[in-house]
Amino acid sequence: MPCYGGFYVAPSTWTDWIQSRRSPHPPYNMWNVATAERIIEKVMAEKDIQHLFRVRMVPIPQSEPYESSYGLMAYRRRRPDCQYLPPREDSPADLDGQRMLKDLVGLTASEWRTLWYDGESPNHGCRFVLPSACSDDERQA
Repeated sequence: MPCYGGFYVAPSTWTDWIQSRRSPHPPYNMWNVATAERIIEKVMAEKDIQHLFRVRMVPIPQSEPYESSYGLMAYRRRRPDCQYLPPREDSPADLDGQRMLKDLVGLTASEWRTLWYDGESPNHGCRFVLPSACSDDERQA
């Protein structure tokens, strides 16, 4: 199942971010994680950094407080299997992405993290991955 390397945005963080941009006559009828995903992508395009990050709603990792059903990943790398995805030493967006997201988009994100989840499991088994932390079964999933 999918694995993302990038910057995690907790539900309370994306909720505060989207509420701060809410207007009396919003273009969206529903304010949820999918709306936040679209608005963040739009702001990234306005700031001309859409080629550096992709945004994806993800289940809440088991290690995080359960605030909502989904968090967000502003990710740089993706793999279909469970594998730690380190930041690339030659990539300013990998090394300084947290600051870029804060300064350009106004979004507070974690430091670089790798997140994996099982989309076929009822609770998704979502977790942050450390180097060499995936089992052989997860790598082949």
